[in-house]
Amino acid sequence: MAEEKERTAADVMSSPVKTLGLVATVWEAAVALRKAGVSGAPVVDGRGKPAGVFTLSDLATYVLSTRGDFRVRQF
Repeated sequence: MAEEKERTAADVMSSPVKTLGLVATVWEAAVALRKAGVSGAPVVDGRGKPAGVFTLSDLATYVLSTRGDFRVRQF
């Protein structure tokens, strides 16, 4: 059996990297992730310095915490 090559971040990340600004709303972040077809994006400050990461898991946590009464048929 052939040995599997080690994967690097470059193997699984999109390029160019889609970033979100600190002032982005949750809605804007969700739309940006959907448009880019990614499950997360780095959050950067006004100088481009990393400040965190926003993921689909964060979006789910937000929806659950606000008890969003969205109907499944709306998706």
